[in-house]
Order: sequence, then structure tokens, then C-alpha cells
Amino acid sequence: MEKTKSRKLKIGFIAVVVGCIAAAAALFIIVHTGAGERVTGLELVQTGTDVRATWDDMDSRHYEVTVRPEGGEKESFTVDTNEFVIRNVTPKTTYKVWVEEGTRERDKSGEDAEEIFVKAPQEIETAVDECDGFTKERFSLEAKAKGELSYASGNEKVASVDATGEVYLHKTGTAVIEVTAQETEEYGGTVKYVKVTVNPRSLKDVTPTMEYTSGHDVELSWNKVDFAKKYLIKKRNIATGKYETVATVKGSETHKEIRRIAGKYKVVPAADIHGTKIEGKSESVKVKAWAEDAKTYSSATVIKAFNSGDMVSLASVHGNSSATSFQSLAYKGDTIVAAYVSKSNTVGLFKEYDDDWNVLAAETVSDVTHANGITYNPNTNSIYVARNYSGRSIHDLAVFDADSFKRTGTITSPAPASGVAYDESNDCYYLSTSKYMRVTDSDFNSINFIYKARVGTPGDVGGYNGVIMACTWNGGSSSFIDLYRAKDGAYLGSYSMPFGEIESVIVDDGYLVVGFNHPRVVYRTVERVDI
Repeated sequence: MEKTKSRKLKIGFIAVVVGCIAAAAALFIIVHTGAGERVTGLELVQTGTDVRATWDDMDSRHYEVTVRPEGGEKESFTVDTNEFVIRNVTPKTTYKVWVEEGTRERDKSGEDAEEIFVKAPQEIETAVDECDGFTKERFSLEAKAKGELSYASGNEKVASVDATGEVYLHKTGTAVIEVTAQETEEYGGTVKYVKVTVNPRSLKDVTPTMEYTSGHDVELSWNKVDFAKKYLIKKRNIATGKYETVATVKGSETHKEIRRIAGKYKVVPAADIHGTKIEGKSESVKVKAWAEDAKTYSSATVIKAFNSGDMVSLASVHGNSSATSFQSLAYKGDTIVAAYVSKSNTVGLFKEYDDDWNVLAAETVSDVTHANGITYNPNTNSIYVARNYSGRSIHDLAVFDADSFKRTGTITSPAPASGVAYDESNDCYYLSTSKYMRVTDSDFNSINFIYKARVGTPGDVGGYNGVIMACTWNGGSSSFIDLYRAKDGAYLGSYSMPFGEIESVIVDDGYLVVGFNHPRVVYRTVERVDI
């Protein structure tokens, strides 16, 4: 607020509070010393709704002050400093101060009184009190006040303002616009501050780096980007060529450990500013799968023998009265699908489970024979069933809609597959027989032919991160998961799983989920595995 002065006025600090003076009244203030000398240098200053009076220091212990509103009763009091403050003065009112020597008879006429006209406080109205915008935008403050207005920016590189109150946003950052209303005859001057935040239309780019922290993990790191509210970890989908979000990180973080799944990754800075979504760009970083550098073996070798302490039981799996025999598992996004068949292989059953193994859906299906292997492809939203089994030579796969479990077609396979797996990280299928396996593209065209290091009763086959996981049962509790590198067929060793007749294996966030038929139980490894 601007300060309003009498003919001899200047600003000071509060000493004595006199009080609130009645509206539209003339105020007479008489100040004299205890020795009776006349005080000199009396000055009055208005600051906001207060009037402060000061006078020359007379080296007196105290001063006697008399306050009298025009037409009112006088009030006298003693102060020991040469200043006092009248609080909450009435706007648009003239206040008079009359001073005489302390020993003289008081002149009550007030003819020689100093006077001050108390100006009303002034307010500035603006269209916004605080503003967020984007570079290259502009807006008007639309300021209104009693006095003449002027404008100034505290940071013109970020935002400037012209004489009419039009604000121009130039670059990211913050600026404070100062709006000043000049005083008028009746109103005091004042200032209002409007904070302006200028947001970017796009975010700066990210250059991620990566470090392998284990056989199954990799840590991504990146540079911090201003204005980013989050970072989207995106992985390239080989099937579509598009980068899809696999993890989200807070804007304050610059590191993220993810599963070591082969592929190209980007770290994209993102923000949602007042409903406007903006993103930056990211260079890609390539992550190699564990299998790329894994040790290879020339003959059947157990690289880890799992025991009961290494596994946790997830659920007992049972079909229905017609289809009792559990055969295979497949992940379908956030749920799991299990396939069951009757003893005669004439009736099949799909059951869909949530993470807690509660049944979400069940559908009887036909023409799946032994349903020895099933897999799910999210790009086609289809479930593929390997129909071949011991003593048969069935060269096709039954195809079902993953939502309704209705049959939608048949795929001719290049081998009589008793196991099938879709590896999303490589957009390919793995088909398993008793003695060998085939790698195919997404259209089931053969790419690679791989002989097995271990021969036995073939179960389903799993596919993950460029690794083929072939389930093999050699009778009793002699069950194995044999690992092969899909790229070149190299044998990477075997996991011994002595818990019954192994049927199927899938991978959940680095953990093995393994299904057995005798007993009909699904287990999960306690720890993540290198795969």
C-alpha cells in the first residue's frame, strides 16, 4: 500500500496504539511534555488502515497525549517514546493533530492543528491470481483498479508483459508479474503480484543406460528431465514394432530394475499438465537375454535340483467329472488358463484362474484330444492347443478365442507337436515332440530345428526370453525342465523337479510355475531363476 502524507509526513514504526476512530470525524491530538515544553516536528503518516504520529525527541521521560475526535470527548494518556499509532482509521476521513506546550492553558479551538486525509485502501482485480501456461501462449490480466495501472515482469525471459496487461509466455520457468495501481485523491496506491508458471510443450530427451545386475535382472538408469512427472519404461513389441509400456516410474527417480527380458527398451519422460499430455523422446537400449551368455552343455546335465524347500504349492488343480486329467498351463495376461481332458481324450475343459487360483470361467471344449500343450498369444488374443500325443501323428493346432473359449480355427504345424509355447519377447512359437523341437515365426513357418538332450515322455513346452523349456518325464517322480537357447539350439542344462509327473511350465515375473498331474498340484519356485 502506498503511504499518504500530511504536509510534513514520513513513515515510522508502531509505538503506542490509540484505537479506532469514529467514521467521518476530525481527530485532535494534543501532545506536550511533562515539563510543559511545546513538542516540535510532529509528523503523520498513513500506512494501510493505520496513522502513525512522530515528533522530535525532547529528552523527556514521558509525553502527555490528548486525543479528541471532533465533537467527541477527549482522552489523555502518557507515553515514554516520541511516537504512537492510531489503528483502524476510518477511510475518507480527515484527522487533525493539535499540539501545544504542556504548561499552557489548553486551546481547544484546534485552529493550528495539523491534518491528514485518510485515503481508502485500493484493490486490484485480475483475471487470475496465479497462472499456468505453455510456451508461445499469451493471456490478458484484465486488471481493474481505481488508480492508473502499470505492469512489470520479474523475469522477462520467461514471461513479459506490455502496458495493457497482456502477458507473453516465452520459455519454461516462473516469473512474477507486478501490477501497480497508482494512488488517487481518495484511494491509496497498491501492488498485486501474479505468479506465472510456463510449462514446456514437450519434454527433453532421455538417454538411458543399463547394467546387468543378475541373470534375471537388469537396471536401467537415465538423466532427470525437468517437468517430468513420471517415466514410462517401454519395450518394443517385435510383433507390432511398437513400444509398449511395461513399467512406470515416478518423476523423482532415475533408476529402475526390471526383468532381464531380451529386447529394445526406451525410458520416455511424461507429464500431464492441466489435462495436456506431453512426452519426451528416448534413445533405445538393447538388453540381452540371460541365454545369450549362458553356459552350454553337450549332454544331459542338471544345473539345479529343486527340493521341497525350493518350491511353494499354489493350488490343487482339478477339472470336472468329465475332464479330470490336468494337462497344461498358459498365462493369459493377468490370468492363468489350465487345460483338462477326459481319460478317453474326447472331452476337454478350459478353466481360467485369477492370481489366487479362484475359478473365473470354465468352458467344455471338444476336439483337443490330449491337450498336451497350450499357449496364449496376446497379439492374436488366441489360445493354441497342441493336440498330438503318444502314438499319434497330429500335425495341427486347435485355435480358440481367449475370451469366449470358442473354437475359431486350425493351424497346420510343421511337426506333430505335443507341446506349444509362444515367446512374446521374440514373437515366435516353440513346438515340442519326443525327440526334437522346432522354432517357428509368428505364422508357424519353421526357423530352427533342435534335437533334445534328454529323451522321455514329452510334456508341454514353455517359452520365455529366448529360452525353450521342455518338460520331460522319465517315470515316477523323475521330472525335468530342459533348457535350450532358441537362437541356435544350444543346450543350457536342466532343472530337476522330483515332485511327480511334470506336465507344464510357465514363467511369472522370473519365477517358474510348474504343473504336475500326479499329484495334480501347481508349484512355484521360491526364488527367481536365471532364464
